[in-house]
Amino acid sequence: MKTLNERHHQTLGDHQAQALSNHLSLLNKKLKASHGIDTTPDYISLVGCSLADKDGEGSKSYVQQLGEALHQKAGWRLEMGARQLPVSVNEEGRKMSVVKGANRPVSDKSDKIVFNWAPQNEFVPKNSLTARVNRVLTLMDSLALGKQTIGRSMNNNGVMRLIFSIIRTVSSISYVSC
Repeated sequence: MKTLNERHHQTLGDHQAQALSNHLSLLNKKLKASHGIDTTPDYISLVGCSLADKDGEGSKSYVQQLGEALHQKAGWRLEMGARQLPVSVNEEGRKMSVVKGANRPVSDKSDKIVFNWAPQNEFVPKNSLTARVNRVLTLMDSLALGKQTIGRSMNNNGVMRLIFSIIRTVSSISYVSC
């Protein structure tokens, strides 16, 4: 029988996210202090089985826990990639998804999920940010073309909040690379 950690993929090499965050932060501090080398990453690719969950149902996935722990411990706000399915690494070092029913591991880019920081200080799948920005841009286009109007029930304060919300979302596009 699998343990709770194995079912929910809450460890990587038997390391909890917080413990791995502590090790990475300490390594960065030691290298900086003793050799003047800053190892602060911009991107981390986790190689392990089922470490990501784009739906975020239930407990947070390992990649989300690690991203948040690295931000809390070291102040790092970086992108992280991980896979939802079990993974295999071939002779050339390429990661392949292990799909049920397939004779061998397959290259499935849709299995990889990249997480990054939203302006609301949430560590979320990158594609959810893109979808939100696209919805806001569509709404702005509809309003500008007169295809859609703001309802009568919305007073001036509501309109201003909507406009500021749109501006905040659109100004956060730098967090999203499409």
